[in-house]
Amino acid sequence: MDSHYFQSPENAVLVVNQLLEERDWNKLANYYLLDDLGPKREELKSGRFFFREDSTGPQDPMGFWKYLHPFPPGFHFEGQEELENGTIKVQVAIEVLDEPLPGTPPETPSVMRTMRAFYLHYTAGRGFKLLTDKVQL
Repeated sequence: MDSHYFQSPENAVLVVNQLLEERDWNKLANYYLLDDLGPKREELKSGRFFFREDSTGPQDPMGFWKYLHPFPPGFHFEGQEELENGTIKVQVAIEVLDEPLPGTPPETPSVMRTMRAFYLHYTAGRGFKLLTDKVQL
């Protein structure tokens, strides 16, 4: 029996953060609800679905560009929206203190806020699984 379900959207964010930090692609792959149209479980287990090491695309100084799905580690639960057919849109956010560079005049540091979203599917009596087809990058 497949026991890899999240108890809640908040729990999903906590567990995903831990698995991303550990780069435990194999376990993270088991939390996805897959179908014949999307990526195969082996692609997820390889890590290619979640993480990229090449730097050919746009980059940011925090390294968020490396994490493709479902969000970079360090984000926290922000809210959720119920859609149709048991689909839940989960919003996550992170706030980063943007301090002045050394040698520049001291100013009040600002906070940069970044948000992402990912989708879960709820199955009664079991819990929540991640979806692959509705990922916001």
